[in-house]
Amino acid sequence: PRHRKRALAGLEVLRRMLGDDAYRPSTSRQLCHVALPHVGDAVLGTSAVRFLEGVFGPPIALRVWSSVPDGPDGLGAEALADALQPTISTLIAAAERGDKRGHRAGADAATRLLGSLVSGAGAE
Repeated sequence: PRHRKRALAGLEVLRRMLGDDAYRPSTSRQLCHVALPHVGDAVLGTSAVRFLEGVFGPPIALRVWSSVPDGPDGLGAEALADALQPTISTLIAAAERGDKRGHRAGADAATRLLGSLVSGAGAE
């Protein structure tokens, strides 16, 4: 687990170094595909969810779609939906697994991020 945690920490550094380019649909998709398998993990779940929050959180929370680089108009709704679909599905599965021993912290983090993403994206 320690080596996987270091790898995930390295991804966080990469995301920060990329700055706004990390929000490009193609880049965020690749970053998420590396983190998603670890969301349900008892050891790495919380760290993986925190990483995903860093990828999606800023543009969704601020509702600043145009700040996401993807051509002249910024991030469109279709690109956002494509990026969020696997993430939302994985977060739901992790939240449902929360009753298992050792998965509570990851499930709580997944539930918080899920609520934040859904409400921030304009869902009621």
